Amino acid sequence: MGLAALATIPIYMETFDVMALLVDGFQPSPRGHLIFNLSRYALCLAVMLPATALAGMTLPVITAMMLRLDEGEKAIGRVYGINTIGSVAGAGVAGLIALPFLGLKGLIVIGALIDMALGIWLLVLSKRPGAMGLRLPLGAASLAGAGALLVGLGVQLDPYALTSGVYRYGTVPDARIWRPLHYRDGRTATVSAHADEETGTLVIATNGKPDASMGRRWYVDGRDTLAVTAVEPGRDYMTQVLAPLVGLAHAPDARTVTNIGHGSGMTGTTLLTNPDLERVVTIEIEPVMVDGSFVFLSANQAVFEDPRSTFAFDDAKSFFAYRLERIAHQCPQFPS
Repeated sequence: MGLAALATIPIYMETFDVMALLVDGFQPSPRGHLIFNLSRYALCLAVMLPATALAGMTLPVITAMMLRLDEGEKAIGRVYGINTIGSVAGAGVAGLIALPFLGLKGLIVIGALIDMALGIWLLVLSKRPGAMGLRLPLGAASLAGAGALLVGLGVQLDPYALTSGVYRYGTVPDARIWRPLHYRDGRTATVSAHADEETGTLVIATNGKPDASMGRRWYVDGRDTLAVTAVEPGRDYMTQVLAPLVGLAHAPDARTVTNIGHGSGMTGTTLLTNPDLERVVTIEIEPVMVDGSFVFLSANQAVFEDPRSTFAFDDAKSFFAYRLERIAHQCPQFPS
């Protein structure tokens, strides 16, 4: 199972070019959408099915062993109980602690090593002492070590591919044009930021989907004057500024504002231009998003430095379940 988990990394990296072919190759018709969906599900199965099938076999195998040893229903119930506790604890530790710290590749490699070490230990326990009895565990240990080194050192998670949004655009970006500025795996999403070398546009994205963008004039000149050059179509520069102003116009007497979703930080910065506001709370479910927004620091500085600005790392629904704020603002548009 550990080797199958390691194999998901190189297989996964090969799926991006295949997905680009699928997006570009199928016609936007009912039959094309059907074939495309079946194809992408097949890609998911190719990546995940071997490891998950082997993982799912462990509990039935242990149960069968208990029955053959005539341990009784009590032992089987204990196995199921330990399995449930381990599943909950493992998901919590991996998702909330290990993934942000180790990253996706590191988490998979460490998890696979733990699984393979446990398997080798069980092989040692099941064999008689002596050179012959240790041959199988030693062989398994050699294979596990070789697999971990091969994947850990030889396979790289390409940030260009991972953050390309290939499922939207049907292409993996050219590294000469797409310059990565930030990449980090968070508890709920992978956050990335890049600069388009042709247009100078900065983009921050969640799992490859753009959340906010900013033109060169915003972070170089500190302005976006329409009289000089029109705003490029298909971008969201103006939305980030005008949308929060609509909220303030709706409730001009507000003193406390909640901003749902940090994005580039420009919405919070715009809200803070109102001197009558006493507090601006930005609700962001993914802390890594705030880290990524530092690529826009020359434009969003106020949201980090203004003493009226605070952050709440929580789900908005949970936040409002125990808090009541004067205005809740959520940016409705993402850049194309």
